[in-house]
Amino acid sequence: GYTVLCPQMSPIHFKMLQAAMQHFHVNFVMLPDAVKSTINTGLKFVNNDACYPSIIVVGQLMQAIESGNYDI
Repeated sequence: GYTVLCPQMSPIHFKMLQAAMQHFHVNFVMLPDAVKSTINTGLKFVNNDACYPSIIVVGQLMQAIESGNYDI
């Protein structure tokens, strides 16, 4: 199967979504909170004119992919 990587945007709501996805046997992973390195990673892959939330989301996703910790 696949792994769904979910950026940390709305922890309360996404935890409910995570429980629902796991009920249907979907490997759903909430990514860790953003830190300074997350923002720097996001800026490597996104134009600086992008909104701040998109920089954070891209940074979280790219760090997860580059880490090799997830079977995607």
